[in-house]
Amino acid sequence: MSFHPSMAGKTIAFLLFLFIYLPHSNGARWLLGFSHTVKHKNLSVVTLLSIQGTGQNSSIFGSLINQSSSRKTFIKSSIETARLYGFHGLDLAGVKPSRTINMTNLGTLFDEWHDEVNFEARNSGAHVALYGSSSWFNTNYSISEWLRIGVEAEKLVLDGSIGYKFIKSYVRDYGYRAASVYNHTYVMNFFTTGTNWINFDGVEAIRAKVSYAKEKGLLGYNVFQLSNDDKWKLSSAGMELLFTC
Repeated sequence: MSFHPSMAGKTIAFLLFLFIYLPHSNGARWLLGFSHTVKHKNLSVVTLLSIQGTGQNSSIFGSLINQSSSRKTFIKSSIETARLYGFHGLDLAGVKPSRTINMTNLGTLFDEWHDEVNFEARNSGAHVALYGSSSWFNTNYSISEWLRIGVEAEKLVLDGSIGYKFIKSYVRDYGYRAASVYNHTYVMNFFTTGTNWINFDGVEAIRAKVSYAKEKGLLGYNVFQLSNDDKWKLSSAGMELLFTC
């Protein structure tokens, strides 16, 4: 596979990865860097994972849609795979009326798939939120669970600050004067431009999270990674709290 980030210029709105075959295990090694590579050039590109339902997969797919349990497994697996590799959505390729496809059951699959995608989107929290309304999607819930089952606080490290320098660069170069905002409720920074909504750890979030780590008695705060900092702003904000609080 040969793909250069420059291919994902400003004129491209959607980019599909073609194809992943049933079952979803094959092709995984090519999925690893696809969305990251694309978005390194243009963060606004929407990447879609395309699942091939024809050819050697026709009989498998035709049988799959006829059983409720099989449809449920397929839907769950497809969404999890898209999330795992950083895709924004899913595409089903090549499926058309044939003797092996029950069109009524195909329609049922689409309805169930659509409903599950919407449900998953509504119940997904911000990636870097310290607190949140959806318990499984915030850091505080995870830390509290580790402590609840008996893990010692001093053996836990809070992780964060992924992509700060890159995101700040995007806001500057592509954000069209968009200003980042700090959300005190969730403890995160974010900005919006058009339909794009991006959350990240900024200076305010780092200060709050380092304070949280100290209050909980955690071992510390892990910066991933130093090259993602911007003129040592995050590191300086964290160090100030470590030695003054």
